[in-house]
This record gives sequence, structure tokens and C-alpha cells, in this order.
Amino acid sequence: MPTPPNYLALLDCVKMSLLLQEWCQAYDYLLVDMSPVVGVTNAQTVVPKLDRMVLVAGVERATRSSLSEGIEVLAGCRCNMAEMVVNFVDRPQNVYYSAYYSY
Repeated sequence: MPTPPNYLALLDCVKMSLLLQEWCQAYDYLLVDMSPVVGVTNAQTVVPKLDRMVLVAGVERATRSSLSEGIEVLAGCRCNMAEMVVNFVDRPQNVYYSAYYSY
């Protein structure tokens, strides 16, 4: 099957919806890694077909306004937001409890 010139057609087609349904029935968890929510429409196409969404944001990489815009975009897609994960967090070296938790 040739790849369509519009890649969004792949994500929004009936076959993709059927695959997602099949995988959701076969597995306890299905993780779909998508491009950024703001500025790219890939996630906006797939998110309504999923049960829950986890938003991942990088500390000092994502701005407050881009996070707000992303959450608004997801709300407009009828997204069921499960959680938000923050990555690229530096672990403090001189804090009392850091040695305890790293143990």
C-alpha cells in the first residue's frame, strides 16, 4: 500500500481507528508517543481515539504559555487528561533528603 502524501490521512483513517481498538483490547496499557501538541496536528488527530492522555513537558524547555496552549488544544480535542509528567529535572545534590531517596 503506497504512503499517502498527507500523513494525517494515515492517523485519521478507519484502519488506524480499528488498530487502536484492537490494541486497547489486547493490552492493559497502550502508549502512543506523539509529536508536540502545539504547532503540529498529529496528536490532535489521535488523542480523541485514546482513553487517556499523559502530557510530558520539559522543565525550562516548555513555557507557561505553551503549556496553557497545549492544554487548551487537548481540551478542544475532547481529551481525557490523565496526568502531566515533567522531565529534565536536575536532582539537587546538597539537599538533606536527596541521599535518602537516592538510596
